[in-house]
Amino acid sequence: QVERVEGPCSRGLRHGHHERVGDRRPRQRAGSHKRVDGVVDTEADEPDAAAGYRFVQVASGLDQPVHVSAPRNQPGRVYVVEQGGLVRVVDAGKIRAEPFLDVRARTRSGGEQGLLGLAFAPDYATSRQFVVNYTDRNGDTRVVRYRSDGAKALPASARQLLFVKQPYSNHNGGMVAYGKDGLLYV
Repeated sequence: QVERVEGPCSRGLRHGHHERVGDRRPRQRAGSHKRVDGVVDTEADEPDAAAGYRFVQVASGLDQPVHVSAPRNQPGRVYVVEQGGLVRVVDAGKIRAEPFLDVRARTRSGGEQGLLGLAFAPDYATSRQFVVNYTDRNGDTRVVRYRSDGAKALPASARQLLFVKQPYSNHNGGMVAYGKDGLLYV
């Protein structure tokens, strides 16, 4: 599931909202949560009186979501990274049938491996470039830049930026982000 945390101090992807993925972790407030089928019930999005925050479900039906990102020029749309190798588009709360990117044939997924990160270039509106970080079939890390046609990734545009031979199957990182300086951080 993908949720948006709304509150007075939240800073994130969209106008004071912070997107997060996966199971909700209980906040430290006694008696306000119960676990049902691996998901914490926070009493129907009731605000946390102490912090002024509430959870709002943005989408459901995703498979192992590990990251959410969005280009600055696309309000109301988020891109969800599924560990198994898909990037799914959630547009106004609805998941598009066709994935934005499919690298399942290139990745090894499970545990701490798989498609782990996504970052859109600061000039994505014109360049249509974005970067993903994944562990390949051998368990090694690859950071690859792609272009899109605006609706989906163009597989033939793939250009490897970084390769790291990984000695172990865990602690492989995965986060990629562009800084305010316009540089890509891995």
